[in-house]
Parts: sequence; C-alpha cells; structure tokens
Amino acid sequence: ELYDLHAYEAQHKKLEFRIEKRAPENATIFTDHSIILHIFANLIKNAVKFTASGFVAIGYIPHANSHEFYVKDSGMGIEPEKQAYIFDRFSKGDPAASRFYEGTGLGLAIAKAYCETLGGSIALTSTPGNGSVFSFTVPDL
Repeated sequence: ELYDLHAYEAQHKKLEFRIEKRAPENATIFTDHSIILHIFANLIKNAVKFTASGFVAIGYIPHANSHEFYVKDSGMGIEPEKQAYIFDRFSKGDPAASRFYEGTGLGLAIAKAYCETLGGSIALTSTPGNGSVFSFTVPDL
C-alpha cells in the first residue's frame, strides 16, 4: 500500500524504490494501523524528498514482542550535531537547504510522538554524504 503510494514520485525522480524485507503474509501485528501508516508514510516521503539520486528502501524486521520498520536512503545524510535535534518540532536537518525543500519541520516530531504514543521509539542512523536510516519500533498492543 505505501509502496504503491510513493512509487510514482520515486520513479519521477529516477530513484530505485524497493522493499527489502516484508512481513510474512500471515503476520498479525496488534497495533494502531493508521498511526503505523502515518509514521511510515512520513519517513518514506522525507527519504524521497531528500534523495537526489540512488535509492530509497523500506523494510520490516520482526522481534519477539515488537515490530521494527525502516526507511533507508542514499540521500544527503544528516550531520552528527544536527541528529540530536532532528526529531524536535520545527527542526530541519539542514537549514541552508530549507529554501529548496518545502515543509514545516513537524513531520519527524509528529512521527516521534506517534511512536511514543504506541509505546515505541524512533531512531536515526546517518552519515553525511552516504544517506540515512530511520527506523521505528512498536510493541504489540
């Protein structure tokens, strides 16, 4: 569903857009479906927006009592000193690039709040010039 929603924009930018790991067909996840979709969609949208060339990949990793979802990209990456506040409201990873990209800087703060509402967490691993991985984990409710 999310792949189909974002595939056109990724293809329009000539990005490789792929699903790396899927949940099994018979998997049951006990959580709020609409919140998961909102978080995941926001992360995918950001990855496509901030990746000029290369790829965006999405995936799922099951854990014993929780579920991890991730979005990986080959985009610009985020400087270590900016990673500390990337989930803060009205924060943008690169203020100098703000004039080129639309947005309020609320998307990641909302995603973090949603994760916490579900009892989960959100994380970032990034290397400037080599892309980012945003992942979020939610427990079974």
